[in-house]
Amino acid sequence: VSNVILENIDIKEHGAEGLYVTYSYNNLYISIRCWNNSGTGVYLASANAHTFIQCSISHNNDVGAILAGYCNSIGFYECEFEENLYQAILVGGDSNANTFESNYIYNNPYGIQIEGYEGLKSRNNRITNNLIANCTNFCIIVNHAVKTVIDNNWLYDSENGVWVRANSEDTTIENNYFESIASEKISVEAGGTETHIIRGNKGYVTENGGTATFSISSSVTFAHGLAGTPTGVWCSFNNTDYGSWTWTANNTHITLTVTTANYNGTAYWKAEYKP
Repeated sequence: VSNVILENIDIKEHGAEGLYVTYSYNNLYISIRCWNNSGTGVYLASANAHTFIQCSISHNNDVGAILAGYCNSIGFYECEFEENLYQAILVGGDSNANTFESNYIYNNPYGIQIEGYEGLKSRNNRITNNLIANCTNFCIIVNHAVKTVIDNNWLYDSENGVWVRANSEDTTIENNYFESIASEKISVEAGGTETHIIRGNKGYVTENGGTATFSISSSVTFAHGLAGTPTGVWCSFNNTDYGSWTWTANNTHITLTVTTANYNGTAYWKAEYKP
């Protein structure tokens, strides 16, 4: 069924999936409540241009909402996902240009998982402005995906934040707020096409800078405040008496060293951490 509007309907306590939609397009769902179903709350497959607004998809005995594959331009806006058995939202292979925005995702083991396949990667999905809290595993997982954007989310009181698997490319993680994350805030697996952008996240600092003062010394050590050991450090000085300079660092501090003994001057530094 395509080109329909469903509004203010309870779909609950079914023996399988709550709402099952396949081979359809351009449907609008407003204030649908999918609760306490034995299977998935919302199951989409080969569906295009469906929009969910202010729906409640909670307490289902499987995943909250599945985009099983070949689902494109699906949107979930201002929806609630509470206490589903597995993921709140699971996106399968070759599902592209989907948007998950301003949703309340609470007390699911996993929040949103983009899970493509080799040869059927999911592309251009956006996870933005969601509150994702009380996940016992990961708030967000990205696997076999290309150009996923994760921005302006509040990830709160969970075991782990964002996990980007090695099979993903061109992920952008920016302007998110991490609070009370017990283990890894952002974890990026090595070995893939590492062309990710990670910047501007509160609680997980990847760029920092400041000043460091040499007082009759050839080296100075200071805290950098980054989430890990810097991968790059840049520096300029307020005079030219330093000779040349080098840097070393660990996961908490940077040491700048100049070749001039008993140097007096100020260094203006910038450092970056790429996980």
